[in-house]
Amino acid sequence: MAHHRLRSALVSSEFALAFLLMIGAGLMVRTFLALRAVDPGFRPHHLLSAVVSLAGSEEAQPQKRFAFYEQVLQRVAALPGVESVSAINHVPLAGDTWGFPFAIEGRPPSRPGESPNAVYRVVFPGYFRTMGISLLRGRDISEGDSMKAPGVVMVNDHLARRYWPGEDPIGKRITLDDDSPEKERTWLTVIGVTQDAKQDEWTSAPRPEMYLPLLQSRFYLQEPSGHFEYITLVVRTTGEPTAIANDIKSSIAALDKNVPVSEIETMDQAVEDLTAQPRFELWLLASTYLHKSE
Repeated sequence: MAHHRLRSALVSSEFALAFLLMIGAGLMVRTFLALRAVDPGFRPHHLLSAVVSLAGSEEAQPQKRFAFYEQVLQRVAALPGVESVSAINHVPLAGDTWGFPFAIEGRPPSRPGESPNAVYRVVFPGYFRTMGISLLRGRDISEGDSMKAPGVVMVNDHLARRYWPGEDPIGKRITLDDDSPEKERTWLTVIGVTQDAKQDEWTSAPRPEMYLPLLQSRFYLQEPSGHFEYITLVVRTTGEPTAIANDIKSSIAALDKNVPVSEIETMDQAVEDLTAQPRFELWLLASTYLHKSE
């Protein structure tokens, strides 16, 4: 009699375990499908990124830096299979994310440590078109936005809604010199608002983000620091992106063989990498369930 009760208890336990595994598998599948359905805010297909570092080369000199970047973009744009090309300091999902405090014109000064903060990006003209990031209002950054022109900035939709709720942000001004006296500040006029794009994590909610023209960034044009001696190319292709990777390397080597091209990756792969853990967990759970069912 005790033997039968023990056997019944074991059967019930196995059934309960199998039931829990089924529920867990269902939840995992739904989670995975939800992750796959997330809109990154840009079009990852046919998109390649590659880091170009000037550190240690002649081209790192401030007076040569921008001219070299321009030549790189021109050469890559001329390659067969390239639809468009641009550059950014850190590409979404596959690069670092820098935060930068700012102040808004006409607002009371923030207390120490409480200034608004946004993800800091610098871009070349054509970046949003190449990435497939929608322009929601205003205009894009252009070649005319140089050091000789008034300072401008583009912001993502999240920043616009957070700091100018119910207002048109176009024409508003911000400054990155939030700790400088008012008369010494450099003001940047908001010229455009972009769709929110994923930044450094697939599942994170958007954060405020600003985009400055690299042509107006003294950091990237003049600073000797290694932090500002590289850019990330973004290349939209008509075919398989990796097929032109060697051509990109060769084009840049022809300009300066001492400038390395690294971290070449398709944006599809960047997306896959960020969803790899849920896929592995799903596989592990499914394997456990199948093993228990045998």
